[in-house]
Amino acid sequence: MTASMTTRSMDNNDFVAIIMKDHEKVNELYDEFNTIGNAEDQQQILFEFIRELSVHSHKEALFLYPLMEKVLPDGKKLVKEAIDEHRTVETLLQQIDMLADDVQNISKIKPLFKKLMVDLTKHIEEEETDLLPSMKENLDKSTADQLLKDWQTEKVSTRPHPDAPMEASVNVLAEADRKAAQEDKLLDKKRFGSSKHANDDAKKILHH
Repeated sequence: MTASMTTRSMDNNDFVAIIMKDHEKVNELYDEFNTIGNAEDQQQILFEFIRELSVHSHKEALFLYPLMEKVLPDGKKLVKEAIDEHRTVETLLQQIDMLADDVQNISKIKPLFKKLMVDLTKHIEEEETDLLPSMKENLDKSTADQLLKDWQTEKVSTRPHPDAPMEASVNVLAEADRKAAQEDKLLDKKRFGSSKHANDDAKKILHH
């Protein structure tokens, strides 16, 4: 990470900083997963990781990639490569998600989680080194501000959906994600219970 990008990460009014903070969050959750010895606590961290990475991935597909395709040189090619990487990561995340509700599966999940993080780290490094700085340079202020607003306020699906459309029109992408979000809400209710916030349990572990 360059020094300039580190400085930007302190600015909450910068879409690059917000995206990078998402990256930091999932890395922190993975580190926390590996330092907590209790399987039940690892499961709660895993639930939060699945949610955080799914939301981040779907926001990129909905808000970031359509703009990348428009404004970057070779944008279409870059977006296709990014989507291919997304599908690889989300496929692994879906495999983890399908195992995560049974705490006895934690030992099975660990090698999948490790492989996911190898692929995800490569993807993040490419974004932070090349794609995000290029987006920052090429987006006008109005468009950048709208991207930031969408990223901070729009609700998206919370589980991995590697087979969801990622290369269609924005309207098609949004409708597919809206339907997925409805299903995810029911699944999350079963997973997280009736807590006020779906990630309360994981937050308690992170800050205990």
